[in-house]
Amino acid sequence: MPDGAALIRPTGGIMTTHLNPPQEAPYMKNAT
Repeated sequence: MPDGAALIRPTGGIMTTHLNPPQEAPYMKNAT
């Protein structure tokens, strides 16, 4: 759910998730 993480994280999460999925994966899961 990259879109969900991006919405929760207004710090350009959408771009980071698409560019660095491995790095955003851990923190994104915690945010959800």
